[in-house]
Amino acid sequence: MKNIFSKILFFIPFLLIFLFLIYHYRFIYTTPFDEKYAKDLFDHSQYRIPQSPRSISDELLYQVAGVDYLRTGDIFNINPEAPPLGKYIYGLSILIFKNAQVISIFIFIICFYIYFLILKEIFGKKSYLIYLGLFLFILEPLMFHQMTIAMLDLPQLLGFLIHVYSFLRIIKEKNDIKFLFLWSILAGLSLGWFISTKVGFFAIPILMVEVILLLKIKKITSIILIFLFSILFFLISHLPFFFKGNNFIDFIKAQKWI
Repeated sequence: MKNIFSKILFFIPFLLIFLFLIYHYRFIYTTPFDEKYAKDLFDHSQYRIPQSPRSISDELLYQVAGVDYLRTGDIFNINPEAPPLGKYIYGLSILIFKNAQVISIFIFIICFYIYFLILKEIFGKKSYLIYLGLFLFILEPLMFHQMTIAMLDLPQLLGFLIHVYSFLRIIKEKNDIKFLFLWSILAGLSLGWFISTKVGFFAIPILMVEVILLLKIKKITSIILIFLFSILFFLISHLPFFFKGNNFIDFIKAQKWI
């Protein structure tokens, strides 16, 4: 009981900061998405009319695309140059909450908790370093501002943090093969999330570093699982494209075009 109480006390300052931020930006979360205006702006923007005097921001573009993806399944009609996962998320938030930014609150909180787990893996029982790391995370304007917008950076960060935590667990896992497999699969799926949310170029250096480290500790199976499940997740994120009758060759052509 005492241990649970101490954990609650540990997170109370951060909870208060979260609540203050949500209250401070409440007008953003209570403003409904105007689909008619957004779609009209997109249809008359630079994406449809070259040199159009009307322009649409990336944030609003992702919202228009997300709603369209969920309704039509055509993920290469609007904003095909960016992977679809983040836009699915914001489209789903609009359909549920009538607002795209609400779901950013939940993504930010999950990112915060996964970051906490990573700090625990790195610093162990040095609670003052964990505390410092969490305060730097939550009080950094670049970070908490992500909670107020519908951009692709925060969803991609979530995939990256889960991947980092999973990889740390792979490195530390020594005896239990079952858990090693599970963490390897999660590392692959989270890397797939990473590359399915925004341009996944940085997955290349990430994988290069991980391959070197895993080869050193002779965990080749983990390398294979990470590769396979990251590709699998990426393909699953494009399922609407396949449901519309396209095959894998069409998918490769579409990616080449992008």
